[in-house]
Amino acid sequence: MTNYLIDANALIAFNISTHQHHDVVLRWFAQADTVLTCPITEGALFRFIIRNHFDFSVACQLLTDFCAIPKVQRIPDDLHYDDANWTGVRGFRQVTDVYLAELALHHDALLATFDQGIAFLRPEATFLIQ
Repeated sequence: MTNYLIDANALIAFNISTHQHHDVVLRWFAQADTVLTCPITEGALFRFIIRNHFDFSVACQLLTDFCAIPKVQRIPDDLHYDDANWTGVRGFRQVTDVYLAELALHHDALLATFDQGIAFLRPEATFLIQ
């Protein structure tokens, strides 16, 4: 049984039916055993919803509904940044993605992502959703 930490873009795609990757993420989600979420990915969903002129109540409801799915579990951001492996990181744009991959490993999971860059940088810690 594999646990997956869903990354921000996949969480957004899951919740937004008009997103270009919505159907792809739904197919992946259907076969996933356990899907984890954390405050970082949840915050990204909130930012996306609010940036697109919806109310906080919409963001709260989407997140509540997602977390109510039996295979979804919430995990804490309980890995300190100075305990993460930063090997290969070349710039600030990779920090959150690498942290999430490290957090996934910390919780015996893989980071489920569309991002080929992080999948290349951390192949042992990622699952590329296709």
